[in-house]
Amino acid sequence: MPARTASVAWAEHAQGTGFHKGARLVAGTDGPRPAVRVEAADGAPSPAVPDPTVFAWDEGMRALPLLRPEDPGPHACAGSAPPPLHGAGPEGEASRAPGRPRAAPAAQARPSRSRTGPRGAAAEPHAGGAAASRAGQEEHGEGEQEKEDALELTVLSMAGTQLAVLACLPGDLVSEVKRRLSRVLGTAPSGQRLVHGHAILRDRDTLLQSGVRGPGATLQCVCVRPSAVARSLEARRHSEDLEQSLSACLADIADSVMQSEYAQSEGTRPRAEDVTRPITLQHRGELINWMVQAFDVLHFDESMLHSVVLTLDRYYARRAAPIEVAGIQRILLSAVCTEMKLASELEFPPWHWQRVLAHLCHGRLSLATILQTELELLSRLDFVVGVPTPLTFLRELGLRARCPAGGAAEDDGESQERALRLALLLLELALFEPRVQYGRPHALLAAAALGAALRALGAPDAEHEAVLEDLAVYCPGPTDAEGPVLDCEEELLELWSASAGGAGRWSAFYPPLAAKLGGRTRGGDPWPGLMEGVRGARRRLRALRRRGGGGGAGEEEEE
Repeated sequence: MPARTASVAWAEHAQGTGFHKGARLVAGTDGPRPAVRVEAADGAPSPAVPDPTVFAWDEGMRALPLLRPEDPGPHACAGSAPPPLHGAGPEGEASRAPGRPRAAPAAQARPSRSRTGPRGAAAEPHAGGAAASRAGQEEHGEGEQEKEDALELTVLSMAGTQLAVLACLPGDLVSEVKRRLSRVLGTAPSGQRLVHGHAILRDRDTLLQSGVRGPGATLQCVCVRPSAVARSLEARRHSEDLEQSLSACLADIADSVMQSEYAQSEGTRPRAEDVTRPITLQHRGELINWMVQAFDVLHFDESMLHSVVLTLDRYYARRAAPIEVAGIQRILLSAVCTEMKLASELEFPPWHWQRVLAHLCHGRLSLATILQTELELLSRLDFVVGVPTPLTFLRELGLRARCPAGGAAEDDGESQERALRLALLLLELALFEPRVQYGRPHALLAAAALGAALRALGAPDAEHEAVLEDLAVYCPGPTDAEGPVLDCEEELLELWSASAGGAGRWSAFYPPLAAKLGGRTRGGDPWPGLMEGVRGARRRLRALRRRGGGGGAGEEEEE
């Protein structure tokens, strides 16, 4: 419902007429301006008061003070905001606080009460006076309880300037508080960070869950500009490409989605030592190698491989006993079955995934057997599937990735593709090594893969700084991720160098990966002579680590 406003003077007048005891509001106009008329309990109207926009209605039809920073008015320092006012709203609907059940209409909930007479008075001949009195007492008690629960929030800027005073309830969501603040500040809710004590409040939590308790509390509002990812999406709004312009609609929610993905990923990421408890490391590597080749033949999207491996590893981590060799195929196909169901119908139309399963097992397993195993797998995972993978974060971080390529637009696109394909190779090599795959947050692993690819391609320092800047969106706070990212970059480059050189544990599985990624790039080999670039990148990383992570990425030390 659109916000309706009235003045603080009106609020005081409403309290003076005993509004909280039975008066009601009627919306109207005072000439060209919106206004509100207060009707007392006896039905006598009071004068309308024009609107200086220091009082507002929320969706719950509660009166909420919104003090403008440029004109707080004499009531800004009154000590406390007027309590929420209850009664019939502008459309005659009973006011209610968010989170509370909607009151039934008067004619249905309390047939013994009049819709127009004074509250608590018996109006119908068959209604007992005692019942009406009890109803009035209950309603009065509910209003008193809500008044006790009322929480006055004083919102300050970083400089200590008072921005607003909001009347809230402990059950109000932080996102709702931000939305109301946006009316005063003109800043979108996604650009606000509310801080209480030393903690940043999360949008999905209530004020009570965030530790904000009454009767009064102070929050600090830090206005931040959208991330570079969100700004890059916003820049596409006027693109002539329809798909590009549609992606601009995601700009307002990009940051919150990225943070939610990070939280979900961290909540489901298994420990490396738990993954290899029911299955040997070698057997697990052979299964991944088989999936790399089979999924490539079936032209699956790369996300299918990463999702199936993550689902299987989460299942392994939930098991204590070793898995029998005869049951491995059933478990693998059940994970593939789950991930195909989660994909879009364009990718796997009805009945197509059943044919794919039959093809993968050569008809040796019935669909009923696979579905029974899938139920067991999902039960182990508490039916939590479809979680973000390192590839999810890589594709998001790659929205701004650029490589040096002579300045031509088409060269920029080709260089970006090379960097992302190389980062994808590093992520798929990491699948074979649980210590690398699950030793760090997946967002950090994806950032390290992209950073290592950029270093191997000789990208400038600005590209690495952009990756670190985008990584900070996933987990806002004072944490410095540069050191862990550099460590992970060096580990990935060492794994790549050993596997490509034939000296690593997974060297036998490297050729299918290189053939899969190289065969889809112009020329057949997307990284000609890149091993020298890898050695140079490792030298630069060692130099950076010796300097404690500082200095320019382009500076090399003589060995």
